[in-house]
Amino acid sequence: MSKIIAGVFGSRILRRKYDSMHEPLCKDRCFCLAARGNFCQDGDVIFCNNVNSLFKALGLQHNPQEWRLFIDSSKVSLKAVLLHNGNKHPSIPVGYAVRMKETYETLKHMLSSIEYSKHSWHICVDLKVIAVLVGLQAGYTKFCCFMCQWDSRDRKKHYIKKVWPKRQFLISGVKNEVNKPLVASEKFSCLHCTSN
Repeated sequence: MSKIIAGVFGSRILRRKYDSMHEPLCKDRCFCLAARGNFCQDGDVIFCNNVNSLFKALGLQHNPQEWRLFIDSSKVSLKAVLLHNGNKHPSIPVGYAVRMKETYETLKHMLSSIEYSKHSWHICVDLKVIAVLVGLQAGYTKFCCFMCQWDSRDRKKHYIKKVWPKRQFLISGVKNEVNKPLVASEKFSCLHCTSN
């Protein structure tokens, strides 16, 4: 593990398991060594190769419906973290990439590395990442919603029309689709409309 991942992972473990000062700190170090075998490195990507054993090392039950995958990037890194739906447990880092942006290829590599298709968590990301994950064209597009045919350039109906026709299929080359979707659109919620 890199120093950054080890630091983040160690702080999460400290917060979760050893809140009291009565516990010796050496237990934390032993736990880090036990969980270390769950992470691999492939180029600039560090990822958890066995999420179930990581949960066992943390002493948690892994129920994919209780967790959601949060993906975000900064100027220098891309992070994938599991967040508990009820916030009863701290976040668990499962992927980290240095010098990578939120591109289709990078996210495809990250999702395949952490075996997303096996666990199929709900996803919590910003709109840019949603667009990349469902294969939409980047930039100022006419049909920018991944769930409906909301026309962002229709100024007359922009604030009046509430219900837009639903997207039946995500097809490459049609309505700003440029790539095959990496994640099913059911794993997200429509943010600008409640009736769809």
